[in-house]
Amino acid sequence: MVDTAHDPHAHAEADVAFHRLLLAASGNDLLARIGSVFDAVLRARDELVHGAGRHVDDFRGPHEAVLDAVRDGDGDRAYAAMRDLIAKSQTDTREVA
Repeated sequence: MVDTAHDPHAHAEADVAFHRLLLAASGNDLLARIGSVFDAVLRARDELVHGAGRHVDDFRGPHEAVLDAVRDGDGDRAYAAMRDLIAKSQTDTREVA
């Protein structure tokens, strides 16, 4: 995602890929399958937020917190980090919409 900071469309695609991997890693086949429903919404939100000049560094920390918790196998920390990421996403979307 960091490598795509200059391109809102490419960054949106990288973000979708990140979230698809998280869903796959959940081990929940149903969740992984229905997750594709959110791809278009996530892309549109990312392009809106990044197109409005939000820098990718604003998103790096929250995404890394999720990734680190998943890598560590810490479900509680991953849950909290994902909730923080979603809250940030909602705030940023409201600010640019």
